Amino acid sequence: GGYRYHTFTATGASTFVPDEAGVIEMLMVAGGGGGGASGAGAGGLLYTSSIAVPAANVPIVVGAGGIGRATAWGQDNLPVSHGEDTTVTISGTTLTAKKGQGARGWDVQADTTLNIWGSGSGGPQSSSTPYVGGGYTPGQGFPGGDDPNANTAPYPSGGGGGAGQKGGDTTSASTISGNGGNGLQYATFATATSTGANGGYYAGGGAGCNHTTPNPATTGGLGGGGSHPGGQGTPSAGVNGTGGGGSGGTNAAPTSAGGSGIVIIRYPI
Repeated sequence: GGYRYHTFTATGASTFVPDEAGVIEMLMVAGGGGGGASGAGAGGLLYTSSIAVPAANVPIVVGAGGIGRATAWGQDNLPVSHGEDTTVTISGTTLTAKKGQGARGWDVQADTTLNIWGSGSGGPQSSSTPYVGGGYTPGQGFPGGDDPNANTAPYPSGGGGGAGQKGGDTTSASTISGNGGNGLQYATFATATSTGANGGYYAGGGAGCNHTTPNPATTGGLGGGGSHPGGQGTPSAGVNGTGGGGSGGTNAAPTSAGGSGIVIIRYPI
Protein backbone atom coordinates (compact mmCIF):
# COMPACT_ATOMS: atom_id res chain seq x y z
CA GLY A 1 0.00 0.00 0.00
CA GLY A 2 2.94 2.35 -0.49
CA TYR A 3 4.13 2.06 3.14
CA ARG A 4 6.95 0.25 4.88
CA TYR A 5 6.18 -1.20 8.32
CA HIS A 6 8.50 -1.95 11.23
CA THR A 7 6.85 -4.01 13.97
CA PHE A 8 8.43 -4.65 17.38
CA THR A 9 6.83 -7.35 19.53
CA ALA A 10 9.73 -8.84 21.51
CA THR A 11 9.69 -7.48 25.07
CA GLY A 12 12.74 -5.53 26.15
CA ALA A 13 15.13 -3.39 24.14
CA SER A 14 15.15 -3.14 20.33
CA THR A 15 16.36 -0.60 17.78
CA PHE A 16 14.63 1.08 14.85
CA VAL A 17 17.19 1.97 12.18
CA PRO A 18 15.81 4.57 9.71
CA ASP A 19 17.14 4.52 6.16
CA GLU A 20 17.09 8.31 6.18
CA ALA A 21 15.64 11.21 8.12
CA GLY A 22 11.91 11.61 7.62
CA VAL A 23 8.40 11.59 9.06
CA ILE A 24 6.84 8.46 10.52
CA GLU A 25 3.47 7.34 11.88
CA MET A 26 3.70 5.34 15.10
CA LEU A 27 1.58 3.28 17.51
CA MET A 28 2.94 2.40 20.98
CA VAL A 29 1.18 0.07 23.43
CA ALA A 30 2.45 -0.81 26.92
CA GLY A 31 2.12 -4.16 28.68
CA GLY A 32 -1.27 -4.94 30.24
CA GLY A 33 -1.73 -5.58 33.95
CA GLY A 34 -2.04 -9.02 35.49
CA GLY A 35 -5.42 -10.16 36.80
CA GLY A 36 -6.31 -10.42 40.47
CA ALA A 37 -9.71 -10.70 42.06
CA SER A 38 -10.99 -8.52 39.23
CA GLY A 39 -10.05 -7.63 35.67
CA ALA A 40 -6.77 -5.81 35.10
CA GLY A 41 -6.21 -2.59 33.21
CA ALA A 42 -4.90 -2.60 29.65
CA GLY A 43 -1.56 -1.10 28.78
CA GLY A 44 -1.47 2.59 27.97
CA LEU A 45 -1.57 3.54 24.29
CA LEU A 46 0.03 6.40 22.38
CA TYR A 47 -0.50 7.16 18.69
CA THR A 48 1.10 9.85 16.58
CA SER A 49 0.29 10.49 12.93
CA SER A 50 3.39 12.57 12.16
CA ILE A 51 6.70 12.63 13.99
CA ALA A 52 10.11 13.54 12.57
CA VAL A 53 13.01 11.13 13.10
CA PRO A 54 16.68 11.67 12.31
CA ALA A 55 18.83 9.33 10.26
CA ALA A 56 20.02 7.71 13.48
CA ASN A 57 19.19 4.69 15.59
CA VAL A 58 15.98 4.97 17.61
CA PRO A 59 15.97 2.96 20.90
CA ILE A 60 12.73 1.09 21.63
CA VAL A 61 11.64 -0.83 24.73
CA VAL A 62 8.48 -2.98 24.49
CA GLY A 63 6.79 -3.55 27.85
CA ALA A 64 5.92 -7.03 29.11
CA GLY A 65 2.54 -7.90 30.59
CA GLY A 66 2.02 -8.37 34.33
CA ILE A 67 1.93 -11.90 35.72
CA GLY A 68 -1.20 -13.56 37.08
CA ARG A 69 -1.65 -14.76 40.65
CA ALA A 70 -1.71 -18.40 41.69
CA THR A 71 -5.22 -17.66 42.95
CA ALA A 72 -7.26 -14.56 43.60
CA TRP A 73 -8.44 -15.82 46.98
CA GLY A 74 -6.51 -15.65 50.23
CA GLN A 75 -3.48 -13.81 48.84
CA ASP A 76 -4.32 -10.36 50.10
CA ASN A 77 -0.72 -9.40 50.86
CA LEU A 78 0.74 -10.14 47.44
CA PRO A 79 1.68 -7.06 45.43
CA VAL A 80 -0.39 -6.27 42.37
CA SER A 81 1.30 -7.17 39.10
CA HIS A 82 1.47 -4.18 36.78
CA GLY A 83 2.58 -4.40 33.17
CA GLU A 84 5.66 -2.54 31.95
CA ASP A 85 6.03 0.78 30.12
CA THR A 86 6.75 0.89 26.39
CA THR A 87 9.17 3.65 25.36
CA VAL A 88 10.60 5.13 22.16
CA THR A 89 13.44 7.67 22.32
CA ILE A 90 13.74 10.08 19.38
CA SER A 91 16.36 12.87 19.30
CA GLY A 92 16.83 12.65 23.06
CA THR A 93 13.09 12.79 23.85
CA THR A 94 11.48 9.68 25.32
CA LEU A 95 7.82 8.95 24.54
CA THR A 96 6.17 6.63 27.08
CA ALA A 97 3.03 4.49 26.90
CA LYS A 98 2.20 3.89 30.58
CA LYS A 99 2.06 0.39 32.04
CA GLY A 100 -1.32 -1.25 32.57
CA GLN A 101 -2.36 -1.54 36.20
CA GLY A 102 -2.69 -4.98 37.75
CA ALA A 103 -5.82 -5.87 39.65
CA ARG A 104 -5.75 -6.30 43.41
CA GLY A 105 -6.35 -9.54 45.24
CA TRP A 106 -9.32 -10.22 47.45
CA ASP A 107 -9.84 -7.52 50.09
CA VAL A 108 -6.99 -5.34 48.86
CA GLN A 109 -8.12 -1.75 48.54
CA ALA A 110 -7.96 0.61 45.57
CA ASP A 111 -4.50 1.73 44.51
CA THR A 112 -4.12 5.46 45.17
CA THR A 113 -1.73 5.73 42.22
CA LEU A 114 -4.51 4.88 39.74
CA ASN A 115 -3.97 7.77 37.37
CA ILE A 116 -0.23 7.38 36.91
CA TRP A 117 -0.66 3.93 35.42
CA GLY A 118 -1.87 2.86 32.02
CA SER A 119 -5.38 2.20 30.89
CA GLY A 120 -7.07 2.22 34.22
CA SER A 121 -7.20 -0.13 37.13
CA GLY A 122 -9.10 -3.36 37.41
CA GLY A 123 -12.13 -2.61 39.58
CA PRO A 124 -11.03 -4.15 42.89
CA GLN A 125 -12.88 -6.94 44.63
CA SER A 126 -13.26 -5.69 48.18
CA SER A 127 -15.04 -7.13 51.17
CA SER A 128 -15.00 -3.90 53.13
CA THR A 129 -14.87 -0.78 50.96
CA PRO A 130 -16.78 0.01 47.76
CA TYR A 131 -14.79 1.24 44.78
CA VAL A 132 -15.59 3.96 42.26
CA GLY A 133 -13.18 4.36 39.34
CA GLY A 134 -11.33 7.60 38.70
CA GLY A 135 -11.61 9.79 35.63
CA TYR A 136 -10.12 9.40 32.18
CA THR A 137 -6.41 10.13 31.89
CA PRO A 138 -5.39 11.39 28.41
CA GLY A 139 -2.80 9.17 26.78
CA GLN A 140 -3.31 6.43 29.34
CA GLY A 141 -6.87 5.21 29.21
CA PHE A 142 -9.92 4.63 31.34
CA PRO A 143 -10.27 3.30 34.90
CA GLY A 144 -11.77 0.05 36.02
CA GLY A 145 -15.50 -0.37 36.50
CA ASP A 146 -17.30 0.74 39.67
CA ASP A 147 -17.72 -1.94 42.33
CA PRO A 148 -20.06 -1.05 45.24
CA ASN A 149 -20.53 -4.69 46.29
CA ALA A 150 -18.69 -4.45 49.57
CA ASN A 151 -19.05 -7.75 51.45
CA THR A 152 -22.01 -8.86 49.33
CA ALA A 153 -22.14 -12.41 47.96
CA PRO A 154 -21.45 -13.54 45.26
CA TYR A 155 -18.83 -10.78 45.30
CA PRO A 156 -18.86 -9.59 41.67
CA SER A 157 -16.16 -7.20 40.52
CA GLY A 158 -15.69 -4.49 37.93
CA GLY A 159 -13.91 -5.00 34.64
CA GLY A 160 -10.51 -3.52 33.82
CA GLY A 161 -10.31 -0.22 31.96
CA GLY A 162 -9.39 -0.10 28.28
CA ALA A 163 -7.77 2.54 26.10
CA GLY A 164 -11.13 3.56 24.71
CA GLN A 165 -13.68 2.71 27.41
CA LYS A 166 -14.09 2.41 31.17
CA GLY A 167 -14.34 -1.11 32.56
CA GLY A 168 -17.85 -2.49 33.05
CA ASP A 169 -19.56 -1.63 36.35
CA THR A 170 -21.36 -3.93 38.70
CA THR A 171 -24.14 -2.70 40.99
CA SER A 172 -25.14 -3.43 44.57
CA ALA A 173 -28.13 -5.40 43.29
CA SER A 174 -26.22 -7.28 40.59
CA THR A 175 -24.75 -10.77 40.59
CA ILE A 176 -22.90 -10.13 37.33
CA SER A 177 -19.35 -8.81 37.08
CA GLY A 178 -18.24 -6.17 34.62
CA ASN A 179 -16.76 -6.80 31.20
CA GLY A 180 -13.41 -5.32 30.24
CA GLY A 181 -13.45 -1.89 28.61
CA ASN A 182 -12.77 -1.80 24.87
CA GLY A 183 -9.49 -0.59 23.46
CA LEU A 184 -8.99 1.56 20.38
CA GLN A 185 -8.96 0.44 16.77
CA TYR A 186 -6.16 1.20 14.30
CA ALA A 187 -7.02 -0.71 11.16
CA THR A 188 -3.85 0.36 9.34
CA PHE A 189 -1.81 -1.21 12.15
CA ALA A 190 -3.61 -4.55 12.29
CA THR A 191 -1.41 -7.56 13.09
CA ALA A 192 -2.00 -11.28 13.42
CA THR A 193 -2.80 -10.84 17.11
CA SER A 194 -5.08 -7.82 16.70
CA THR A 195 -7.14 -8.97 13.70
CA GLY A 196 -10.03 -11.44 13.63
CA ALA A 197 -12.24 -11.05 16.68
CA ASN A 198 -10.19 -8.07 17.83
CA GLY A 199 -10.54 -6.29 14.47
CA GLY A 200 -7.35 -4.20 14.74
CA TYR A 201 -8.05 -3.12 18.32
CA TYR A 202 -5.38 -2.63 20.98
CA ALA A 203 -5.34 -2.18 24.77
CA GLY A 204 -8.57 -3.82 25.92
CA GLY A 205 -9.29 -4.30 29.64
CA GLY A 206 -9.57 -7.66 31.37
CA ALA A 207 -12.92 -9.09 32.43
CA GLY A 208 -14.11 -9.19 36.03
CA CYS A 209 -15.49 -12.30 37.72
CA ASN A 210 -17.45 -13.40 40.79
CA HIS A 211 -15.85 -15.36 43.57
CA THR A 212 -18.85 -17.56 44.27
CA THR A 213 -21.72 -18.82 42.14
CA PRO A 214 -23.54 -17.72 40.16
CA ASN A 215 -20.63 -16.57 38.05
CA PRO A 216 -21.79 -15.81 34.50
CA ALA A 217 -19.19 -15.56 31.75
CA THR A 218 -17.65 -12.15 31.15
CA THR A 219 -15.74 -10.83 28.15
CA GLY A 220 -12.50 -8.94 27.83
CA GLY A 221 -12.45 -5.63 26.00
CA LEU A 222 -11.78 -5.52 22.27
CA GLY A 223 -8.03 -5.25 21.94
CA GLY A 224 -6.80 -8.41 23.62
CA GLY A 225 -8.47 -8.21 27.04
CA GLY A 226 -8.73 -11.56 28.82
CA SER A 227 -12.18 -13.13 29.30
CA HIS A 228 -13.66 -15.43 31.96
CA PRO A 229 -15.64 -18.55 30.94
CA GLY A 230 -17.91 -18.44 33.98
CA GLY A 231 -18.33 -20.76 36.93
CA GLN A 232 -15.02 -21.77 38.46
CA GLY A 233 -13.35 -22.00 35.05
CA THR A 234 -9.89 -20.79 34.17
CA PRO A 235 -9.73 -17.21 32.84
CA SER A 236 -7.84 -16.24 29.70
CA ALA A 237 -4.77 -14.03 29.64
CA GLY A 238 -4.43 -10.74 27.82
CA VAL A 239 -3.21 -11.28 24.26
CA ASN A 240 0.50 -10.68 23.71
CA GLY A 241 1.23 -7.92 21.25
CA THR A 242 -1.95 -6.02 22.15
CA GLY A 243 -1.40 -4.80 25.72
CA GLY A 244 -4.65 -6.42 26.84
CA GLY A 245 -5.35 -6.74 30.58
CA GLY A 246 -5.64 -10.15 32.23
CA SER A 247 -8.99 -11.48 33.45
CA GLY A 248 -9.82 -11.84 37.11
CA GLY A 249 -9.94 -15.27 38.72
CA THR A 250 -12.00 -17.05 41.36
CA ASN A 251 -11.22 -18.84 44.62
CA ALA A 252 -10.83 -22.07 42.62
CA ALA A 253 -8.72 -21.00 39.63
CA PRO A 254 -5.59 -18.96 38.97
CA THR A 255 -5.82 -15.49 37.53
CA SER A 256 -4.33 -14.55 34.20
CA ALA A 257 -1.37 -12.57 32.93
CA GLY A 258 -1.53 -9.34 30.98
CA GLY A 259 -0.57 -9.19 27.32
CA SER A 260 2.74 -7.72 26.21
CA GLY A 261 2.88 -4.44 24.34
CA ILE A 262 3.92 -3.53 20.81
CA VAL A 263 5.45 -0.72 18.73
CA ILE A 264 4.51 -0.31 15.06
CA ILE A 265 6.13 2.29 12.81
CA ARG A 266 5.20 3.02 9.22
CA TYR A 267 6.18 5.59 6.62
CA PRO A 268 5.54 6.12 2.88
CA ILE A 269 8.00 4.69 0.38
